[in-house]
Amino acid sequence: MWYAFQFDLKATDGHRDIVPGLDSTATFDQFVNYIQYGSRPPIPDSRPTSVGENRTPNVAEVGQELAERRYRSNYDKDKIFQRGRFTNTHIGFNTWADAAVDRVHTVRLQIGDEAVGDILKGVRDSIIGVYQDTQIWEGPSILKALTDYLGYEPAMKTVPAIDGTLFSGLDDEETVRQHPDFYEKYDEFEDMISQVGKNHQYYNAKINYKNMGIIATLDDRLHSSC
Repeated sequence: MWYAFQFDLKATDGHRDIVPGLDSTATFDQFVNYIQYGSRPPIPDSRPTSVGENRTPNVAEVGQELAERRYRSNYDKDKIFQRGRFTNTHIGFNTWADAAVDRVHTVRLQIGDEAVGDILKGVRDSIIGVYQDTQIWEGPSILKALTDYLGYEPAMKTVPAIDGTLFSGLDDEETVRQHPDFYEKYDEFEDMISQVGKNHQYYNAKINYKNMGIIATLDDRLHSSC
C-alpha cells in the first residue's frame, strides 16, 4: 500500500484516493501506524524502521525487517480509502488491493511510466512478494489436492524468492515431459477444485487456489504496459 500511496500523491486529477488523511510529508513508519486500527502504533517512535525518509525502500528488505518484528497488519479500510468507499463491514486483501491497482493504473495513464520508474518497480516487487508468500504458505494444500487428483506427484523445482530465499514451485515443463497429458489433467483439476463445497476435503485448497489466481491477476495488471 505504501507504493500505491506514492502513486496517488502524483495524480493529476485533483483528488486523493489512497490514504487521503496523509500528505507527501508522511514517512513510511507514520504511514504504517496511521492505517492501523486502534491507538497503539505497531512501529513506536522509540523503535523506528530503517526506512527513514526513503520513499522507495527495497521491498524485500523492508518485508524482512517487519517480519523480524513480528508485525501483523490490521488495516482500517476507512483510512486506506475514502470513508464509504466500501459498504461491507469487512473487506479482504483482494478487494482493497484490486482498488489500489485500479488507482495505480489510472495514475500511470495520467503521467506515464517514465515519471514513476522507481515507484512502479516498488509496487511490482510488492505484489511479486505477496504472490511468492502465498505460494510458500498456501501452495502445499494445493499441491496435495493436485497430487491426489493426478495419482502422481508432479515435478518440482527450486525457485528464488524476491528476498533471496528459495522455495519449491511446480515444474510444469518437467512434469509434461514425464506425463504428456499433464496440462489436460490440470485443466480438469481446475474445474474440479472450483466446484467443491465447504465440507469437501479440498475446500481449503480451493480458497488458496482462488487467492493465488487473484494475486496473479493483479501482478499481470501491474506488469502490463499502459
